[in-house]
Amino acid sequence: MQEPLIQPRLAAAYADHRRQRPGEHIVDCGLIDEAEYRSAAFRLVWLLKEPVDAAQSSGWTLPGYFHDVAFGRAPSRTARPLGVLSAAVLDGDASYAAAYPKMASGLRRIGVTNLKKSGGGSASSWKVIDAAAARDAELWQEELRLMAP
Repeated sequence: MQEPLIQPRLAAAYADHRRQRPGEHIVDCGLIDEAEYRSAAFRLVWLLKEPVDAAQSSGWTLPGYFHDVAFGRAPSRTARPLGVLSAAVLDGDASYAAAYPKMASGLRRIGVTNLKKSGGGSASSWKVIDAAAARDAELWQEELRLMAP
């Protein structure tokens, strides 16, 4: 029996969270490419601090953004190095330089989530992130349970 898809269950968790907190902005997280994630040697999920989405754009998702970075459609100071590091970890590369050409492949095989679910700017406040992480602990723990790293 095939395991149920992860991303639709994550979407349901975000929808439930939004129903419980109407008007609160939340950036969906999850898998960049579910098929690639499932085919990886093991499941790797990065727990980040907060999405850089100061405009708090409707419909903007972290997996969608990382997907755009993987295919060269968006710049990133975080996603590119994370993709290289992920490729190195997943493929057993001994150096960043050896993994660098596999950045896109690294990104497509991971999951991502944030401690703080609402978008922030380019600078972070650990006090704000800590408070948000405590408030939303049930949600990000559910994300991790569903992605099952």
